Amino acid sequence: MRKTVSAACLAIAILQAIAHARQPNFVVILIDDLGWTDLSGNGSTFHETPHIDRLASQGMTFANGYAAAPLCSATRACLMTGRSPARLHLTGAITGKTQAYRAEEKQTASAWQRMIAPGYFDHLPLEEKTLAEYLSEAGYATGFIGKWHLGGNAFAPERQGFSINIGGGHYPSPPSYFSLYGIDTLADGPEGEYLTDRLGEEAARFIESHRHEPFLLFLAHYAVHTPLQAKESLVERHRPKADPDSGQRNAVYAAMIQSMDESIGLALSALEKSGLADDTFVLLTSDNGGLIRIPGDPLVIHAAGEYVTSNAPLRGGKAMIYEGGIRVPMIVRWPGTTQAGASCDEPVASCDILPTVLDVAGLAPDPAIALDGASFAPLLRGEHKLEREKSLYWHFPHYIAGYIDRETGEPEMWCRPAAAIRRGKYKLIEFFGENLELYNLEDDIGETRNLAEEMPGKAAAMRAQLGALLTETDAWMPAPNPAYDPKARHPATALHSPKRCGEPPYMWTFEESSKEWRPNASASLDFADGALRFTGIALDPQMTVLIDAPAGKWRFRAAVRSNQSVSAALFWASSSVPAFRPERRADIAVPAVSSGEWTEFAVEFASSSRLGGLRFDPMPDRGEMEIDWIALERAE
Repeated sequence: MRKTVSAACLAIAILQAIAHARQPNFVVILIDDLGWTDLSGNGSTFHETPHIDRLASQGMTFANGYAAAPLCSATRACLMTGRSPARLHLTGAITGKTQAYRAEEKQTASAWQRMIAPGYFDHLPLEEKTLAEYLSEAGYATGFIGKWHLGGNAFAPERQGFSINIGGGHYPSPPSYFSLYGIDTLADGPEGEYLTDRLGEEAARFIESHRHEPFLLFLAHYAVHTPLQAKESLVERHRPKADPDSGQRNAVYAAMIQSMDESIGLALSALEKSGLADDTFVLLTSDNGGLIRIPGDPLVIHAAGEYVTSNAPLRGGKAMIYEGGIRVPMIVRWPGTTQAGASCDEPVASCDILPTVLDVAGLAPDPAIALDGASFAPLLRGEHKLEREKSLYWHFPHYIAGYIDRETGEPEMWCRPAAAIRRGKYKLIEFFGENLELYNLEDDIGETRNLAEEMPGKAAAMRAQLGALLTETDAWMPAPNPAYDPKARHPATALHSPKRCGEPPYMWTFEESSKEWRPNASASLDFADGALRFTGIALDPQMTVLIDAPAGKWRFRAAVRSNQSVSAALFWASSSVPAFRPERRADIAVPAVSSGEWTEFAVEFASSSRLGGLRFDPMPDRGEMEIDWIALERAE
């Protein structure tokens, strides 16, 4: 009898082991804004990423890994569904005021824009089947930790297949990297706790608590997205290493990368301690290329702090359809299958992740759902070529101005409405209503030599292939702008002027106009009835003025009115550190005024060196505020 029981127990144990072997765990790590060369293993001599480098040494690195889009929400939606941003009609970054419409429905745009850009959805529709839903149906525990950015509470991770959600919400960036976090799905930690550390600890706890069942852990770090905030001890560690001639010289960003790497190390260590490392498929990637300049911040141009990172030798960065905006790190560790330390040159992308995970899990995609990706599991098993039905392509039909040059006032356009396709070594970019650009990425990874005129046949064929893909996915296309004026300028250009000098106090009134205050790309300024009308048209609207004033204590005053209460903020920059930083910020609560009367406020601050400029953020997102006057005066 005892032998029979023992034999039965042995048989059950063997069956459980077989079942366990057939159900690998999955850990998907998505880093926000991590550039292709931000890892020390990918060539950075300034950033330190030993844990990620170790992961790469144990798995396969894809030299041609791509994000589905040059901005976050679009890539996240594609990664979750295996469907392209064009097909999902989610091609940009979601803000609180994102609207879905075809360009033809809008009918007009600013005169400086050649095309009318379409809108896009402000959420991932619930009817889309996500990776978590596929695996949940197969008996997997599913946990989401970190940045979601695919809609508000009605479209939260819990409604998209995840049984656990820690930190996921509508936030495009964290209100703060230090507790108190201000994230309603993440309990605050002790004061001063660092968000990136906390998410690593939560990931380790999830792994430990689910070690006896197959699981999907989706760890989506808020890092290394702005705001640039890091632990001071790590900043000081990196500051002496900074080379002023290098594009990678930002000590705060380097410290954020180090914390992100250490956080990932916590999760990987938890796999090892739980005995799950050999049974877990780990994938690490980024949602878009690295941010190369701080957006909307004219004071950082031509200054030591202007760059966040560099994606060189790639061209461009985040929000650009050039390689610097879409080529990203892609690392996979699949123990027992993938050769340790392997490298693959075959192009793979975000849209391939869902088909690959399902392939590894032994699951089939829903045949009723059109996918745009292909499983690259054959590459992980040692094959050298991936057969695709569709070429990799990108659709980004939007205007985004990255910053304003303080010397000329000219906007540096991150992107104009465009789409791109890659076939083999060639990549074609179509800037809608403008021109074609064709590059041989094998010989010209920096996209410096446009071959479209030298190879018109190749360019035409690839353009036709791209057009067919956009038609097949019912992509929302830009339309010609009937109000386009080739002589029109970006609004920030029109408001550019030299800095305010002279003896204080300084007074700005707006009876006619102001050529000193100028908006960033998320705002516009109009002048009527003797007042300035500030309109926030996207996330983080701002207006800035350049000044040259003595060091000391200052008082900033203004008379404003708004039909809604808003949280405003004032930033100041100094001649010694010519950039707007979180540590030089004062918050201002502006009440709603229904009577039409002006509300006056004052805020005081001190600068230990000469003032270089002011930045006034009247509101955090879209909205309107009228400003009667602004004054800057001595507070001493």
